[in-house]
Amino acid sequence: MPGMIYAVALVLLTTPPNVDVKSLVEQSLAAYKRGEVEQALKLMQSAADARPDDAGIQYSVGVMALQSEKYGVAMTALTKVVAVKPKHYDARFNLGKLLAAAGKPKAAIEHLIAAGKLKPKETAPRMELAVAYLAAGQDSDALKILTSMKPRTAEVVSLLAFAALRQADWAGALKYAVKARKAAPDALRHRLMHATALIHSGDLTGARKILEPMVRSSPATQSNIPYSLALAGFLDGDALTTRRWMNEAVARAPKMFDPDAESFDAMAFPTLSDMALLRWFKSAPGNPRATEARFSKLTLTGRKCHAGVVMETLLRRAINAQRCLTADRNTVMTVKAAIKGKGLTSVTISPRGAAAGCLQKTLSKAPVAAPKGMRCKASFEVRSTR
Repeated sequence: MPGMIYAVALVLLTTPPNVDVKSLVEQSLAAYKRGEVEQALKLMQSAADARPDDAGIQYSVGVMALQSEKYGVAMTALTKVVAVKPKHYDARFNLGKLLAAAGKPKAAIEHLIAAGKLKPKETAPRMELAVAYLAAGQDSDALKILTSMKPRTAEVVSLLAFAALRQADWAGALKYAVKARKAAPDALRHRLMHATALIHSGDLTGARKILEPMVRSSPATQSNIPYSLALAGFLDGDALTTRRWMNEAVARAPKMFDPDAESFDAMAFPTLSDMALLRWFKSAPGNPRATEARFSKLTLTGRKCHAGVVMETLLRRAINAQRCLTADRNTVMTVKAAIKGKGLTSVTISPRGAAAGCLQKTLSKAPVAAPKGMRCKASFEVRSTR
């Protein structure tokens, strides 16, 4: 960043003389060199107010605002740079990244494409463009970029794993996640992607072996690790464990996990299972110490069948199911159900008895927030938990 600022300063000092602007710029750069970034920004903004069409000054404002984490200011300044100098590579690239981070991937795509054309040999714009395409739901466009990139770095392979998750290609996600972790074994994001791929592939035990040591050693603000443990608990039908880890995740990042919030980043939650967990947690936060039925060992076969939407349906009805099990807290039942369209039907429970009959009534015809055309069969165990 400092190199960019000093390069700008040389341009500014060769512009038509204006003692006030020149003085403001010099004071700003001096403050910046001393590490007083906010003061430098204020001075550079004053220079920008005096000379609004000077792309060099506006770019300096953008860079300093980025370092000060004043992203709105940075976005405004970089937009002005692009308007005056549409071939300014750094402004295009940084503006694209900012727009993508602000949840505006479609707006970001234009600038990242332009940056890529300005410097076709640079990999960074292509990587950011792939991320923006994924965020915009343009998975095929993202895959065209990622599969064409050479060499395939750990970051590229990790994005391929994420794209595979988006397409419910669990085997592909795991393959790429393992490659990313081998390429950069110490990188937290690649270990987390590996665990995520294991969760969706059904290896919850393997995922927990990675996640549990990480959650103890991770920074207090790192929310993705407890969230991933919550997802593992959710797909294991364990409401108590799920709530425990979701509460931990929310405590670390209060605004991240509300799907109705304006700041919600859907790209961070690529699968139907993720969205099912978030919907369930918001609608049924519950008492973390409550006794509930546990649904586990879920296996699914059939068209467009997703563990998340099925488990959401089951856990929403866990309180009612628990009432069926109060007579015998050690009851373990195998349940087989057919899921067609939007409903859970044809529930078969073994062994039979009063609790089984009660549970069958509770689960039969339960509404499922299923994708269109979902036709699958599910089998799982239900047992009481204290």
